[in-house]
Amino acid sequence: MTPTSDDDDDADLDALLDEAETALNDGEVERALELLDGPAHEADADPEVRSMFGLALHYGGEYDDAFEYLQEAVAHDPDDVECRGALRKAYAAVEWQRVENLKLARQMLGNVTAWTCIHGGEGSWTDTGDPYWGGLQMDMTFMRTYGRDMIKLHKGGLADTWTPREQIIVAQRAFVQGRGYNPWPTTGRACGLIA
Repeated sequence: MTPTSDDDDDADLDALLDEAETALNDGEVERALELLDGPAHEADADPEVRSMFGLALHYGGEYDDAFEYLQEAVAHDPDDVECRGALRKAYAAVEWQRVENLKLARQMLGNVTAWTCIHGGEGSWTDTGDPYWGGLQMDMTFMRTYGRDMIKLHKGGLADTWTPREQIIVAQRAFVQGRGYNPWPTTGRACGLIA
């Protein structure tokens, strides 16, 4: 009996899955991802390839991306204990990251109403007046201390070149590091933020 094209395809698939599984067992997650990436994204991708790709993403810490593949794998084979366990962990990691991102956003933006009030008594978001720049009137020392990354991001640009959101993020950093609203004594008092 002569092997058919389907037999060759099955042998190729088995070889691919074996090689990817060996890579995962050896801790070579990147290698497994390289092997499975193309085949996992084909329109008629084999469910086993997609589930192993999901596991590789999971083991590589890419929980967001792994989640979809692992959901498919569990729907295809509800008895797949490894995929079910990885799906639970991926779900927990995705949910934890979502909560952490919300906390970070709240921390970074702080009380937008307070910052908007301070801005109302300071200057234009694009104010270039030395020695204070931007809508929260930051001096050079303040910007270098709390906004070094923004200066770098804007290729040396000072607060007047940053977005209002970026200016608020830098001001909030100072706030959470113990400065409070004290760098803005007059407007801080006027806004009821400083006693």
